Amino acid sequence: IIVDVVANSFPDISEFGPIEFNFDADKAEYVSFEQGKDLSNYVFTETQTVGVLSVSGMDQLMSVTTDDNGDEIVSTSFSSDSQVTLFSIVFRTALAFTAVCHFAIILLLPF
Repeated sequence: IIVDVVANSFPDISEFGPIEFNFDADKAEYVSFEQGKDLSNYVFTETQTVGVLSVSGMDQLMSVTTDDNGDEIVSTSFSSDSQVTLFSIVFRTALAFTAVCHFAIILLLPF
């Protein structure tokens, strides 16, 4: 099972996540992670516990400056108005698996 995580656009986002994938660990196992090719300047963090995979990303080349009023200006290394694949993850189902395996994806967005 391959899950591609795609953003409709990526407007100067310096970091995102955690994005959590909840899965039935008795029926599937996490196999691998592949970073999106457009986000080569981003560092990804994967954290795994039984049945949960959490992924976050942060732009390692972003810069923060201040303007004349002292307000922060964040410059990111990548921005896009088009769809962007953030990352792909691969799960493997158990060989004896014949029932439905449920996945839940939770995306926490900052406000």
